[in-house]
Amino acid sequence: MNKRNLFLCVILLTIFVSCFSSGYSCSSSQILLLSNLNKKNNESNIRIESSSECQVKGVSISPKDFSPENITNFFIKAKDAGTCLTWIGNWSNPVDLRNGTGTAHNITDLFLSKGFTPIISIHTKTPDKINSTHMGWVINYTKTYKPKYFGIGNEINARDIYNRTNGPQIFYNFTKLFNETYEIIKFWSPETKVFTIFQLEYMKGLQGGIFNDGGNDTINLNDWSLLNNISKADFFAFTTYPCLIFKNPNDMPLNYYCEIKDHTTKPIAFTEIGWFWEGYPGWESNKTEEADFVIRYFNITKGLNPIFNIWAFLYNSSLIPPPFNKMALLSIYEETSPAWIAWISAGKCIEIPTDEEDDDDDDGESKLAILSYNIIFLTIGIIIAVTIITINLAKFKKKRL
Repeated sequence: MNKRNLFLCVILLTIFVSCFSSGYSCSSSQILLLSNLNKKNNESNIRIESSSECQVKGVSISPKDFSPENITNFFIKAKDAGTCLTWIGNWSNPVDLRNGTGTAHNITDLFLSKGFTPIISIHTKTPDKINSTHMGWVINYTKTYKPKYFGIGNEINARDIYNRTNGPQIFYNFTKLFNETYEIIKFWSPETKVFTIFQLEYMKGLQGGIFNDGGNDTINLNDWSLLNNISKADFFAFTTYPCLIFKNPNDMPLNYYCEIKDHTTKPIAFTEIGWFWEGYPGWESNKTEEADFVIRYFNITKGLNPIFNIWAFLYNSSLIPPPFNKMALLSIYEETSPAWIAWISAGKCIEIPTDEEDDDDDDGESKLAILSYNIIFLTIGIIIAVTIITINLAKFKKKRL
Protein backbone atom coordinates (compact mmCIF):
# COMPACT_ATOMS: atom_id res chain seq x y z
CA MET A 1 0.00 0.00 0.00
CA ASN A 2 1.15 3.53 -0.74
CA LYS A 3 2.55 4.96 2.48
CA ARG A 4 0.98 8.35 1.82
CA ASN A 5 -2.50 6.84 1.50
CA LEU A 6 -1.99 4.68 4.57
CA PHE A 7 -0.96 7.74 6.54
CA LEU A 8 -4.11 9.54 5.31
CA CYS A 9 -6.30 6.68 6.51
CA VAL A 10 -4.75 6.74 9.95
CA ILE A 11 -5.23 10.51 10.21
CA LEU A 12 -8.91 10.27 9.18
CA LEU A 13 -9.64 7.51 11.66
CA THR A 14 -7.85 9.38 14.43
CA ILE A 15 -9.87 12.55 13.77
CA PHE A 16 -13.24 10.79 13.74
CA VAL A 17 -12.49 8.64 16.78
CA SER A 18 -11.35 11.79 18.59
CA CYS A 19 -14.58 13.56 17.73
CA PHE A 20 -16.64 10.60 18.89
CA SER A 21 -14.81 10.09 22.16
CA SER A 22 -14.56 13.75 23.24
CA GLY A 23 -18.08 14.78 22.25
CA TYR A 24 -17.11 18.48 22.22
CA SER A 25 -14.28 18.81 19.68
CA CYS A 26 -14.46 18.89 15.92
CA SER A 27 -17.85 20.31 14.91
CA SER A 28 -19.31 20.41 18.45
CA SER A 29 -19.37 24.20 18.51
CA GLN A 30 -21.57 24.31 15.41
CA ILE A 31 -23.88 21.66 16.83
CA LEU A 32 -24.19 23.55 20.11
CA LEU A 33 -24.97 26.73 18.18
CA LEU A 34 -27.76 24.99 16.27
CA SER A 35 -29.11 23.57 19.51
CA ASN A 36 -29.07 26.97 21.22
CA LEU A 37 -30.99 28.55 18.37
CA ASN A 38 -33.94 26.38 19.36
CA LYS A 39 -34.03 27.68 22.92
CA LYS A 40 -36.88 30.02 23.80
CA ASN A 41 -35.89 33.60 24.47
CA ASN A 42 -37.93 34.88 27.43
CA GLU A 43 -37.97 38.35 28.99
CA SER A 44 -38.29 36.89 32.47
CA ASN A 45 -36.74 33.87 34.12
CA ILE A 46 -40.15 32.46 34.95
CA ARG A 47 -42.46 31.56 32.10
CA ILE A 48 -46.12 31.34 33.06
CA GLU A 49 -48.09 28.96 30.89
CA SER A 50 -51.19 26.87 31.29
CA SER A 51 -53.17 24.40 29.31
CA SER A 52 -56.12 26.75 29.88
CA GLU A 53 -56.03 30.52 29.86
CA CYS A 54 -53.68 31.68 32.61
CA GLN A 55 -54.89 34.65 34.66
CA VAL A 56 -52.87 37.05 36.79
CA LYS A 57 -54.92 37.66 39.92
CA GLY A 58 -54.85 39.47 43.23
CA VAL A 59 -56.80 41.45 45.81
CA SER A 60 -56.64 44.88 47.39
CA ILE A 61 -55.05 45.23 50.79
CA SER A 62 -58.07 44.22 52.87
CA PRO A 63 -57.24 42.39 56.12
CA LYS A 64 -59.84 41.63 58.77
CA ASP A 65 -58.44 44.59 60.66
CA PHE A 66 -55.06 46.27 60.94
CA SER A 67 -53.80 44.46 64.02
CA PRO A 68 -50.32 42.97 63.53
CA GLU A 69 -51.70 39.44 63.75
CA ASN A 70 -54.40 39.96 61.15
CA ILE A 71 -52.08 41.82 58.78
CA THR A 72 -49.69 38.85 58.93
CA ASN A 73 -52.57 36.43 58.34
CA PHE A 74 -53.80 38.56 55.43
CA PHE A 75 -50.53 38.26 53.54
CA ILE A 76 -50.47 34.50 54.09
CA LYS A 77 -54.02 34.12 52.76
CA ALA A 78 -53.49 36.60 49.91
CA LYS A 79 -50.74 34.36 48.51
CA ASP A 80 -53.46 31.92 47.49
CA ALA A 81 -55.58 34.70 45.97
CA GLY A 82 -52.90 35.77 43.49
CA THR A 83 -49.59 37.50 42.90
CA CYS A 84 -50.69 41.17 42.96
CA LEU A 85 -51.85 43.55 45.67
CA THR A 86 -53.40 46.97 45.11
CA TRP A 87 -53.59 50.21 47.03
CA ILE A 88 -55.00 53.64 46.09
CA GLY A 89 -53.81 56.86 47.71
CA ASN A 90 -54.70 60.54 47.72
CA TRP A 91 -52.27 62.38 45.45
CA SER A 92 -52.32 65.64 47.36
CA ASN A 93 -52.13 64.07 50.83
CA PRO A 94 -48.54 64.11 52.12
CA VAL A 95 -49.32 61.19 54.44
CA ASP A 96 -50.00 59.05 51.38
CA LEU A 97 -47.26 60.07 48.98
CA ARG A 98 -44.55 62.26 50.50
CA ASN A 99 -40.97 61.36 49.75
CA GLY A 100 -39.63 58.29 51.49
CA THR A 101 -42.10 58.17 54.37
CA GLY A 102 -45.51 58.25 52.65
CA THR A 103 -47.88 55.32 52.82
CA ALA A 104 -47.20 54.54 49.15
CA HIS A 105 -43.51 53.96 49.97
CA ASN A 106 -44.18 51.95 53.10
CA ILE A 107 -46.83 49.76 51.53
CA THR A 108 -44.74 49.12 48.41
CA ASP A 109 -41.84 47.99 50.60
CA LEU A 110 -44.23 45.72 52.47
CA PHE A 111 -45.79 44.23 49.32
CA LEU A 112 -42.38 43.57 47.80
CA SER A 113 -41.04 42.01 50.99
CA LYS A 114 -43.98 39.57 50.95
CA GLY A 115 -43.36 38.61 47.33
CA PHE A 116 -46.25 40.48 45.68
CA THR A 117 -46.34 42.77 42.66
CA PRO A 118 -47.50 46.18 43.94
CA ILE A 119 -50.16 47.97 41.89
CA ILE A 120 -50.19 51.49 43.30
CA SER A 121 -52.62 54.15 42.09
CA ILE A 122 -53.16 57.77 43.10
CA HIS A 123 -56.32 59.84 42.83
CA THR A 124 -57.23 63.50 43.15
CA LYS A 125 -60.57 65.28 43.21
CA THR A 126 -58.96 68.52 42.08
CA PRO A 127 -56.50 67.93 39.23
CA ASP A 128 -56.00 71.66 38.75
CA LYS A 129 -54.62 71.88 42.31
CA ILE A 130 -51.78 69.39 41.77
CA ASN A 131 -48.57 71.42 42.02
CA SER A 132 -44.84 70.87 41.65
CA THR A 133 -44.59 69.50 45.19
CA HIS A 134 -47.18 66.83 44.48
CA MET A 135 -45.50 66.04 41.18
CA GLY A 136 -42.18 65.77 42.98
CA TRP A 137 -43.64 63.03 45.18
CA VAL A 138 -44.53 61.01 42.06
CA ILE A 139 -41.03 61.52 40.66
CA ASN A 140 -39.44 60.38 43.91
CA TYR A 141 -41.64 57.27 44.09
CA THR A 142 -40.99 56.40 40.45
CA LYS A 143 -37.23 56.86 40.72
CA THR A 144 -37.12 54.80 43.91
CA TYR A 145 -39.16 51.78 42.86
CA LYS A 146 -39.30 51.77 39.04
CA PRO A 147 -42.74 50.16 39.48
CA LYS A 148 -44.13 47.69 36.99
CA TYR A 149 -47.50 49.49 37.05
CA PHE A 150 -48.65 52.93 38.17
CA GLY A 151 -52.23 54.19 38.11
CA ILE A 152 -53.33 57.83 37.84
CA GLY A 153 -56.97 58.47 38.71
CA ASN A 154 -59.64 56.08 39.99
CA GLU A 155 -63.11 55.68 38.47
CA ILE A 156 -62.57 58.95 36.68
CA ASN A 157 -65.89 58.73 34.82
CA ALA A 158 -68.01 58.06 37.90
CA ARG A 159 -66.64 60.05 40.82
CA ASP A 160 -65.15 63.48 41.19
CA ILE A 161 -63.42 63.82 37.82
CA TYR A 162 -66.23 63.42 35.33
CA ASN A 163 -69.97 63.24 35.63
CA ARG A 164 -72.88 64.92 33.93
CA THR A 165 -73.34 67.36 36.78
CA ASN A 166 -69.94 69.02 37.07
CA GLY A 167 -69.38 69.09 33.31
CA PRO A 168 -66.25 68.46 31.26
CA GLN A 169 -63.84 71.05 32.71
CA ILE A 170 -62.54 68.93 35.59
CA PHE A 171 -62.13 65.99 33.23
CA TYR A 172 -60.21 68.19 30.80
CA ASN A 173 -57.92 69.28 33.65
CA PHE A 174 -57.41 65.65 34.56
CA THR A 175 -56.48 64.55 31.04
CA LYS A 176 -53.94 67.36 30.84
CA LEU A 177 -52.48 66.30 34.20
CA PHE A 178 -52.44 62.63 33.17
CA ASN A 179 -50.52 63.36 29.98
CA GLU A 180 -47.93 65.49 31.80
CA THR A 181 -47.47 62.93 34.56
CA TYR A 182 -47.24 60.09 32.05
CA GLU A 183 -44.25 61.75 30.35
CA ILE A 184 -42.53 62.42 33.68
CA ILE A 185 -42.95 58.80 34.85
CA LYS A 186 -41.67 57.46 31.53
CA PHE A 187 -38.62 59.72 31.76
CA TRP A 188 -37.58 58.26 35.12
CA SER A 189 -38.89 54.73 34.58
CA PRO A 190 -39.48 53.89 30.89
CA GLU A 191 -40.64 50.32 31.63
CA THR A 192 -43.44 51.38 34.01
CA LYS A 193 -46.90 50.78 32.54
CA VAL A 194 -49.05 53.84 33.30
CA PHE A 195 -52.82 53.50 33.34
CA THR A 196 -56.02 55.12 34.53
CA ILE A 197 -59.17 53.52 35.93
CA PHE A 198 -62.75 53.80 34.67
CA GLN A 199 -65.97 52.48 36.24
CA LEU A 200 -67.27 49.93 33.74
CA GLU A 201 -70.99 49.99 34.59
CA TYR A 202 -71.05 53.80 34.31
CA MET A 203 -68.99 53.55 31.14
CA LYS A 204 -71.73 51.37 29.62
CA GLY A 205 -74.48 53.74 30.74
CA LEU A 206 -75.73 51.12 33.23
CA GLN A 207 -76.65 53.57 35.97
CA GLY A 208 -79.91 52.01 37.02
CA GLY A 209 -80.28 49.24 39.59
CA ILE A 210 -78.78 49.99 42.99
CA PHE A 211 -76.74 52.76 41.36
CA ASN A 212 -79.98 54.71 40.94
CA ASP A 213 -82.33 53.20 43.54
CA GLY A 214 -83.79 50.82 40.97
CA GLY A 215 -84.09 53.47 38.27
CA ASN A 216 -83.51 53.03 34.57
CA ASP A 217 -80.21 52.59 32.77
CA THR A 218 -78.98 55.31 30.45
CA ILE A 219 -77.19 53.27 27.80
CA ASN A 220 -77.58 56.09 25.29
CA LEU A 221 -75.45 58.21 27.67
CA ASN A 222 -72.48 55.86 27.79
CA ASP A 223 -68.97 57.21 28.36
CA TRP A 224 -66.98 55.19 25.80
CA SER A 225 -65.83 58.34 24.03
CA LEU A 226 -63.79 59.30 27.12
CA LEU A 227 -61.26 56.60 26.23
CA ASN A 228 -60.09 58.72 23.31
CA ASN A 229 -59.04 61.51 25.68
CA ILE A 230 -56.53 59.31 27.55
CA SER A 231 -54.68 58.13 24.49
CA LYS A 232 -51.24 58.08 26.16
CA ALA A 233 -52.24 55.39 28.67
CA ASP A 234 -50.41 52.09 28.23
CA PHE A 235 -53.62 50.28 29.11
CA PHE A 236 -57.07 50.98 30.53
CA ALA A 237 -58.23 49.53 33.84
CA PHE A 238 -61.81 49.16 35.03
CA THR A 239 -63.72 48.54 38.22
CA THR A 240 -66.76 46.30 37.79
CA TYR A 241 -69.64 45.57 40.15
CA PRO A 242 -72.35 44.07 37.94
CA CYS A 243 -74.35 42.95 40.99
CA LEU A 244 -75.41 46.59 41.33
CA ILE A 245 -77.22 46.18 37.99
CA PHE A 246 -78.00 42.47 37.53
CA LYS A 247 -79.78 40.25 40.02
CA ASN A 248 -78.17 37.05 38.77
CA PRO A 249 -74.78 36.42 37.10
CA ASN A 250 -76.55 34.55 34.28
CA ASP A 251 -78.38 37.76 33.38
CA MET A 252 -75.12 39.30 32.22
CA PRO A 253 -74.72 39.27 28.42
CA LEU A 254 -71.96 37.06 27.05
CA ASN A 255 -70.27 40.14 25.53
CA TYR A 256 -70.49 42.12 28.78
CA TYR A 257 -66.70 42.46 29.06
CA CYS A 258 -65.68 41.75 25.47
CA GLU A 259 -67.60 44.88 24.44
CA ILE A 260 -64.66 46.90 25.76
CA LYS A 261 -62.65 45.76 22.75
CA ASP A 262 -65.22 47.39 20.48
CA HIS A 263 -64.05 50.74 21.79
CA THR A 264 -60.30 50.39 22.26
CA THR A 265 -57.37 48.37 20.99
CA LYS A 266 -55.36 48.94 24.17
CA PRO A 267 -54.80 46.14 26.69
CA ILE A 268 -57.16 46.13 29.66
CA ALA A 269 -57.12 45.22 33.34
CA PHE A 270 -59.59 45.04 36.22
CA THR A 271 -58.64 46.72 39.48
CA GLU A 272 -61.85 45.97 41.39
CA ILE A 273 -64.21 43.06 40.79
CA GLY A 274 -67.12 42.29 43.08
CA TRP A 275 -70.45 40.53 43.60
CA PHE A 276 -72.68 40.31 46.66
CA TRP A 277 -72.45 37.33 48.95
CA GLU A 278 -75.37 38.86 50.83
CA GLY A 279 -77.48 41.38 48.98
CA TYR A 280 -80.20 43.90 49.76
CA PRO A 281 -84.02 43.73 49.50
CA GLY A 282 -84.80 43.07 45.86
CA TRP A 283 -81.14 42.24 45.22
CA GLU A 284 -80.75 39.21 47.44
CA SER A 285 -77.73 37.02 46.96
CA ASN A 286 -75.80 34.26 48.68
CA LYS A 287 -72.34 32.73 48.73
CA THR A 288 -73.15 30.25 45.97
CA GLU A 289 -74.31 33.04 43.70
CA GLU A 290 -71.10 34.96 44.38
CA ALA A 291 -69.14 31.86 43.34
CA ASP A 292 -71.30 31.56 40.21
CA PHE A 293 -70.28 35.09 39.27
CA VAL A 294 -66.59 34.33 39.74
CA ILE A 295 -66.92 31.40 37.34
CA ARG A 296 -68.96 33.44 34.86
CA TYR A 297 -66.50 36.34 35.02
CA PHE A 298 -63.56 34.18 33.96
CA ASN A 299 -65.67 32.44 31.32
CA ILE A 300 -66.84 35.62 29.60
CA THR A 301 -63.48 37.41 29.82
CA LYS A 302 -61.72 34.64 27.89
CA GLY A 303 -59.96 36.17 24.93
CA LEU A 304 -59.60 39.56 26.60
CA ASN A 305 -56.38 38.47 28.33
CA PRO A 306 -56.58 41.08 31.11
CA ILE A 307 -53.19 42.21 32.37
CA PHE A 308 -54.46 41.48 35.87
CA ASN A 309 -57.73 40.67 37.67
CA ILE A 310 -58.19 42.09 41.18
CA TRP A 311 -61.05 41.06 43.44
CA ALA A 312 -62.02 44.12 45.43
CA PHE A 313 -61.73 42.67 48.95
CA LEU A 314 -60.35 39.55 50.55
CA TYR A 315 -62.17 40.06 53.88
CA ASN A 316 -65.33 42.05 54.62
CA SER A 317 -63.70 44.44 57.07
CA SER A 318 -65.86 46.87 59.02
CA LEU A 319 -63.83 49.63 57.34
CA ILE A 320 -65.47 48.89 53.97
CA PRO A 321 -68.55 51.04 53.29
CA PRO A 322 -71.85 49.57 52.09
CA PRO A 323 -72.81 48.12 49.69
CA PHE A 324 -69.25 46.94 49.06
CA ASN A 325 -68.89 45.44 52.53
CA LYS A 326 -70.92 42.47 51.32
CA MET A 327 -68.69 41.62 48.37
CA ALA A 328 -65.57 40.11 49.93
CA LEU A 329 -64.37 36.61 49.12
CA LEU A 330 -64.38 35.77 52.83
CA SER A 331 -66.09 37.03 55.93
CA ILE A 332 -63.84 37.79 58.87
CA TYR A 333 -64.96 34.49 60.38
CA GLU A 334 -64.23 32.34 57.34
CA GLU A 335 -61.19 30.52 56.04
CA THR A 336 -62.96 29.31 52.92
CA SER A 337 -66.14 29.90 50.93
CA PRO A 338 -67.60 28.87 47.57
CA ALA A 339 -66.41 32.16 46.02
CA TRP A 340 -62.93 31.73 47.51
CA ILE A 341 -62.61 28.24 46.05
CA ALA A 342 -63.86 29.48 42.67
CA TRP A 343 -61.43 32.41 42.69
CA ILE A 344 -58.28 30.49 43.59
CA SER A 345 -59.18 27.74 41.11
CA ALA A 346 -59.98 29.96 38.12
CA GLY A 347 -57.35 30.61 35.47
CA LYS A 348 -54.74 28.78 37.49
CA CYS A 349 -51.19 29.14 36.18
CA ILE A 350 -48.43 26.56 36.17
CA GLU A 351 -44.87 27.67 36.69
CA ILE A 352 -42.31 26.48 34.18
CA PRO A 353 -38.76 26.18 35.59
CA THR A 354 -36.30 28.97 34.91
CA ASP A 355 -33.73 28.64 32.18
CA GLU A 356 -31.13 28.03 34.88
CA GLU A 357 -33.17 25.15 36.28
CA ASP A 358 -33.54 23.79 32.75
CA ASP A 359 -29.77 23.78 32.12
CA ASP A 360 -29.37 20.08 32.87
CA ASP A 361 -32.12 19.15 30.41
CA ASP A 362 -30.71 21.50 27.78
CA ASP A 363 -27.22 20.04 28.24
CA GLY A 364 -28.63 16.55 27.88
CA GLU A 365 -30.39 17.47 24.64
CA SER A 366 -27.22 19.13 23.30
CA LYS A 367 -25.07 16.12 24.17
CA LEU A 368 -27.55 13.80 22.48
CA ALA A 369 -27.44 15.94 19.33
CA ILE A 370 -23.63 15.95 19.41
CA LEU A 371 -23.53 12.17 19.87
CA SER A 372 -25.83 11.65 16.89
CA TYR A 373 -23.75 13.88 14.64
CA ASN A 374 -20.47 12.25 15.73
CA ILE A 375 -21.81 8.76 15.02
CA ILE A 376 -22.63 9.92 11.51
CA PHE A 377 -19.16 11.47 11.08
CA LEU A 378 -17.47 8.31 12.42
CA THR A 379 -19.47 6.10 10.04
CA ILE A 380 -18.54 8.29 7.06
CA GLY A 381 -14.89 8.24 8.15
CA ILE A 382 -14.81 4.46 8.39
CA ILE A 383 -16.43 4.11 4.96
CA ILE A 384 -13.84 6.47 3.43
CA ALA A 385 -10.94 4.70 5.15
CA VAL A 386 -12.17 1.23 4.13
CA THR A 387 -12.66 2.44 0.55
CA ILE A 388 -9.10 3.82 0.36
CA ILE A 389 -7.65 0.62 1.84
CA THR A 390 -9.66 -1.55 -0.55
CA ILE A 391 -8.52 0.45 -3.60
CA ASN A 392 -4.89 0.33 -2.51
CA LEU A 393 -5.05 -3.40 -1.82
CA ALA A 394 -6.44 -3.96 -5.28
CA LYS A 395 -3.62 -1.90 -6.80
CA PHE A 396 -1.05 -3.83 -4.75
CA LYS A 397 -2.36 -7.23 -5.91
CA LYS A 398 -2.39 -6.03 -9.52
CA LYS A 399 1.26 -4.96 -9.33
CA ARG A 400 2.27 -8.36 -7.90
CA LEU A 401 0.53 -10.12 -10.73
